[in-house]
Amino acid sequence: MKVYDKALRMRRVISERLCEILSSFDAILLPAASKSAFTLADTAAKYTLAYDENLYTAPASISGLPAIAFGGVQLIGKAFSENTLYALAELYEKEGK
Repeated sequence: MKVYDKALRMRRVISERLCEILSSFDAILLPAASKSAFTLADTAAKYTLAYDENLYTAPASISGLPAIAFGGVQLIGKAFSENTLYALAELYEKEGK
C-alpha cells in the first residue's frame, strides 16, 4: 500500500506541474525518443531499449493529458485541447522542423 500511495502522490505532482506550465502555454514540446531511428545493432546491444524509451512519453501518460507524437517530437496539451494539438502538429509539418 505504501508504494501505491507514493505512486499516486508522484502522479499528482507531475500532473500539477504540467498543468502549471500549460497555464502559460498552449502546449509543451518534448522529444518522443532519444533518437529518430534505431539500428539493429542498437536493439541487439540492449534488448530492453524499446521499454527504456517509454520515459520520453511517460509524462503525458501519467498525467492523463492529451499528446501527439510526430517527427521525433511530441506535444502535450491541456485537457480537451486535442484540436489545438492537431493544429500545432499540422503547422509544424507544413513549416518545417
